[in-house]
Amino acid sequence: MGYTLVRAYPLTGRRHQIRVHLYSIGHPIVGDLEYGDREEQAKFPRLMLHALEIEFNLPGGERLKIEASVPESFEAVVKSLK
Repeated sequence: MGYTLVRAYPLTGRRHQIRVHLYSIGHPIVGDLEYGDREEQAKFPRLMLHALEIEFNLPGGERLKIEASVPESFEAVVKSLK
């Protein structure tokens, strides 16, 4: 089985948007117990989805950007798949 690291830029905040789209084309996110083969996905310690940054306007109009570094648990799974 092959794996691909993807950087996605969703346009809306729709619930499960990235997960549903990738599953619908036959490429569920690693560790996704809801949208992937549960038996296969259960082999992984976590859902391999991470919001690196999010940006939005506050009610007063100010733009806010929040960034989060990639967790060690995410990096460990990526290294194990190489």
